[in-house]
Amino acid sequence: MDSFLTFQMNDFKMYLEVNKHLSKHSVESYMSDLEKYKEFLAKKYEVNDIKDINTDMIKKYIQSLKRGGFESSSISRKISAIKSFHKYIASDPDYAINDVAQNIKKPKKEEKLPIVLTLEEIDMMFNTIKTNEPLDLRNRCMLEFLYGSGLRISELLDLTTSNIHLHTKELNIIGKGNKERIVPLSDMSIDAFNKWMSNGKPKFPTKPGNYIFVNKSGDQLTRQGVWKLIKEIAREAGITKEISPHTLRHSFASHLLNNGFNLRYVQFLLGHKDISTTQIYTHIQTDKLRETYLSCHPRAKGGSNNEV
Repeated sequence: MDSFLTFQMNDFKMYLEVNKHLSKHSVESYMSDLEKYKEFLAKKYEVNDIKDINTDMIKKYIQSLKRGGFESSSISRKISAIKSFHKYIASDPDYAINDVAQNIKKPKKEEKLPIVLTLEEIDMMFNTIKTNEPLDLRNRCMLEFLYGSGLRISELLDLTTSNIHLHTKELNIIGKGNKERIVPLSDMSIDAFNKWMSNGKPKFPTKPGNYIFVNKSGDQLTRQGVWKLIKEIAREAGITKEISPHTLRHSFASHLLNNGFNLRYVQFLLGHKDISTTQIYTHIQTDKLRETYLSCHPRAKGGSNNEV
């Protein structure tokens, strides 16, 4: 029998879907984090109602995440889900409880530069896909969209034909916070899209939703499915970096800046609310500049050439 806490979580899920208008993937992420939270509370404290949770229990859960080796970014995301859940329930007069998570602090954000592929590594990934089999046509199209337009994985998976505007070579994307933006489609992306839609996707069963990227059953691809595909393509290409679909987005931004693209434009294309989020890519350029300087300048490493 489901606990009352499960009912409260389902109530929160409906709030995210109906009131907050979050994407299916965002809702799934929230609920997955809360499910792990619920499992911890049930196992350690036999909690089955949110009113039985106190601040110390939440802190103990966070400590367990740290001991489990979770990165601070992952812990912050889980804390956000917990705080949002408690705040929502506490705001409902029918429950009449205090928000015991309001003073929980997120860990300090780690200054960790994203992994970026070189242009050669990008080419290696594309060159791995050599046939015109339906799955290869789909995978090439996915790579072109992720790298060519800098899409988030959730944005890629939610694409339907209504998002594609071939005559203007654009995509209209609904990103985080339900914000819409327009991003360009490269000629190579359009070519890959046309081949996939003409010679690939029709070979798979037709299902409701009209999603562009589907599996062999015709159903919408999952985040886990795309992660697995990208890692497999990278492995076959001989790339040893630990990459994900988001690595292609990072590479998109970094390569634009390397070629003199305006930071504000990159911010818009990525759909970043705050330019400070985009500025992490300027740190990558600075690191590359320092590396080049150290390898090229005769006195960069304490050389003793005193000629005048």
